[in-house]
Amino acid sequence: MNEKQKGTIAEFLKLLNEDDFDIYKPVLDYLLELGYLPHKTKEKKLEFRKFGYTILKIVCESCVKRKTGTEVMISFRFSACKEYSQVFQEAISKRTVAMIKRDEYYKSLEKCCGFCKMPRLYKYLDEKGNTIYRCGLTTKDIWNITALHIPELLNLIKEQDEYFITLKNSNLPSTKLYNDHFRKNK
Repeated sequence: MNEKQKGTIAEFLKLLNEDDFDIYKPVLDYLLELGYLPHKTKEKKLEFRKFGYTILKIVCESCVKRKTGTEVMISFRFSACKEYSQVFQEAISKRTVAMIKRDEYYKSLEKCCGFCKMPRLYKYLDEKGNTIYRCGLTTKDIWNITALHIPELLNLIKEQDEYFITLKNSNLPSTKLYNDHFRKNK
């Protein structure tokens, strides 16, 4: 990690209150330990990437309007993970306008971006108990992470990271290529 990236992390940590610092510092440390590098985005998010794949973005309250009384929001990619708790399932069930448009463009997962043809999709149970699948390409916004969620979050990061390593070793294209394809074909 270079000096600019160290400065980016330090700058972000200064924005956190004590409780959020205790929650997110172990997450940041673990991402760095796994080899993810921090990047500051135009939207003032702290984004962690490795091999061209984004695993997690963090936004603090000074960068976004307050949504659910939480000061920090993560946008996390965990589509390679087999099981996850309710807080992560709820994040999958919420669809942004961009995702609705994307779903309309592709009409079904069978005609999606190509990433979904791999065996990694998000899944959750709807209110009727039906299993619903969503495209595994994107990160999902999660506003209500607490200290109780951190052990699970770290396990999910590890599981997703192992999948990214598998993708890298198989020479399949990175997420960036799929995102570029989608933007060109809107």
